[in-house]
Amino acid sequence: MADEPVRIRIWLTDPLYLLRTGEIPAVMAEIILGRAIFEQPDGTKAALPYEGTIWHRTRWAAVNYARSIRHQHLEALRAEVARIEAFDFGARP
Repeated sequence: MADEPVRIRIWLTDPLYLLRTGEIPAVMAEIILGRAIFEQPDGTKAALPYEGTIWHRTRWAAVNYARSIRHQHLEALRAEVARIEAFDFGARP
């Protein structure tokens, strides 16, 4: 018989969820073939690939990833603000 999968706590860091809520939820999941499989609040199961981007084994790694995503998003927003501030709506030469 195959060994039972081990359930571990993982932290979810989907960039869209992070930037919308500012939360890093923790769930119990089974790791099978590099995918985290966990039960969602509605009772369905989800399988997430990409350890290190969408999910992490440690809270420390999840927080570091969330901070880097926030930094990247803020840099993009600052560049957009600078671009819009440079508009010169019909100024006379």
